[in-house]
Amino acid sequence: MTRILRHFSLAYITLALGTVVSLVTWYLTGQLVERQTRADFETQAQAAINVIERRTQRYVDLLHGLEGLFGHDLSVSRAEFNRYITSLNLRQRFPGVRAMEFIKRVKDSEKSVYENTVRTDRSID
Repeated sequence: MTRILRHFSLAYITLALGTVVSLVTWYLTGQLVERQTRADFETQAQAAINVIERRTQRYVDLLHGLEGLFGHDLSVSRAEFNRYITSLNLRQRFPGVRAMEFIKRVKDSEKSVYENTVRTDRSID
């Protein structure tokens, strides 16, 4: 009888140990998978951030180029501005740009003269 009880005790101990080992393994595997998933997400998020920063920087560089154009010569003509913008090949290189405009600030007293100058300017189609 004690021999039978000893076999049952051994079976219960084996069952308990197996259950404990299985639960610990399950927990540790879950932690490992979660850490790996977080690391993968952070890697993908950082890659997306890098792409967005690079693309945004290209547009900032475009604005700096325009600043350089007007910083070099405040009397840039409409034709010169048009040639500069055309040379940038905006549709291919900057697909997010929908329009680039040349707007000159003029005093109220010079407005009508400027408007007539623009209307008669045939340097741009």
